[in-house]
Amino acid sequence: MRRHEPDVYRRIAHVLLPKDYVRLRLSGELWRRIVASTLDLSLEITAADDAAALGAAMLGGVASGLFADVAAAVDSCVRVVGRVDPDPSWRGPYAEGYARFRRLYPAIAGLRATAG
Repeated sequence: MRRHEPDVYRRIAHVLLPKDYVRLRLSGELWRRIVASTLDLSLEITAADDAAALGAAMLGGVASGLFADVAAAVDSCVRVVGRVDPDPSWRGPYAEGYARFRRLYPAIAGLRATAG
């Protein structure tokens, strides 16, 4: 995203990407490698099985004053159990596929509106 969509990346980086990695919970090593490689960012794998519920609980903790802010809640509640780095050999094929998508998108963008 940083390389292919720099405008989008700049808009979300200060909110979602405080560092040079993304923290998430995904099952399957191949899926993790694909996501890391397509985003060209390292992934920190977390232990939480239900990240949505954990996130809601952390926000509740912030709202109730249990945590000073979201960063303090994350520091207290999120446990990182692994890391997956992008595979440099996959960058070229993903970049080529994305370039094809960008060229084709204008031609297919209106199809969803006309289908169904």
